[in-house]
Amino acid sequence: MLNIYKTNKIEIITEVLSKELLINPPYITEKLNISIQNYFLSKWMRDQITLKNEISALYEFQTLSKHTEELIRIFEHDKKIKSWNYESIKWSIVESLEELGEFKESWPLINWIKKFINNKGVLNNEIYSLCEKIAEAFSEYILYRPETLEKWYKTDYQSSKLFSGLNEDQYWQPILFKLIVKNKLHKPICIYMQEIIKNIGQYKNNLKISIPKNIYLVITNSLSKLQISFYSNLAEITNINIYLLSPGYELWNRVSIEEGEIFTNRSYNFENIETKFCKFIANFEKLIEEVTLSEELKVNSHTPFIDPTINVKQNYKSNLLHQIQKKIVTGYNYKFKIHEEDKSFIFRGCKNLLKELEYIKEKIIEICSHNKGVSFSDILIASNQINILKPYLKYIFNSNIKIPYFLS
Repeated sequence: MLNIYKTNKIEIITEVLSKELLINPPYITEKLNISIQNYFLSKWMRDQITLKNEISALYEFQTLSKHTEELIRIFEHDKKIKSWNYESIKWSIVESLEELGEFKESWPLINWIKKFINNKGVLNNEIYSLCEKIAEAFSEYILYRPETLEKWYKTDYQSSKLFSGLNEDQYWQPILFKLIVKNKLHKPICIYMQEIIKNIGQYKNNLKISIPKNIYLVITNSLSKLQISFYSNLAEITNINIYLLSPGYELWNRVSIEEGEIFTNRSYNFENIETKFCKFIANFEKLIEEVTLSEELKVNSHTPFIDPTINVKQNYKSNLLHQIQKKIVTGYNYKFKIHEEDKSFIFRGCKNLLKELEYIKEKIIEICSHNKGVSFSDILIASNQINILKPYLKYIFNSNIKIPYFLS
């Protein structure tokens, strides 16, 4: 059975998961893993579940990739399946570089390979950086291009079909992949996943497969089509419970309309605000829907969304941020009321990153000094350019008045 819980509050997910673990505890000998990608969120959820259930020895939180590997080992009867994670791929590339140079298709990389051989296998920054970039690409292939890797895996070196669909300067990729398979890592995890999906019917009455009776996934928008298909098909033989953080109802239907401008003559146009803030998660939710429909899977869907203004007092002026959140949740067109003193939602333009961080620091200090119940640990800074910000954080946040922070 496939159960999908969509909500805009992580507290609801924690509450539902806590009750689920009480109602359906694992067997004494069963190892129960809850998959969640973010370490700090998993730590917080573990603490909350422990407070509610007063026990935490029945389960462990782990990443989705590790969780998937453990499930595949169950299906493959504990075969020695090697992990195709970023680090293992990177060092396998290093070990295969010299042999790759023996193939004429390696000409786009030949300068790096010659330097590596001349250095007697000693890495320099340039070659190490190259291996990192290739490892990142292969890691993406595992999640998003599994069919390509399966074709490379099953095609011989000598066959021209190995290079079908590639430009000549990309021919080295399948050769390097096959060298990694031969020398180090064997079959990649995505091929095991595809084989299990194709043969899921054979496992329904197989008593030798001791798969957990309940599998729990806490996700945002980070699953690939392969991962969605894998866990959706597992619902044929066990209970799959997916807890999805989502901003609101039926996002795809709302974001797939024609986009307009969010600003018009210094005024706000919030009629299509979902297209600005929710497009990525809407596409992800649509992907889940398409996978389950194409594979004709039965889904139990639950949508316990909460109005973010529910705790606002009747006579209290609801701030703009709460009004925006409410519109995103419900999809209704409200007439927004923006008060002069409202600073809940601010667009600020700065000359450079240093100015941005200085402004953020000032606002954090202001918030904490005027609100006794708010501490530094209650404040989150979100950015899609965290690697660019890192060099400046220490300089800004440790100068004058110091602000404690950590990166996740």
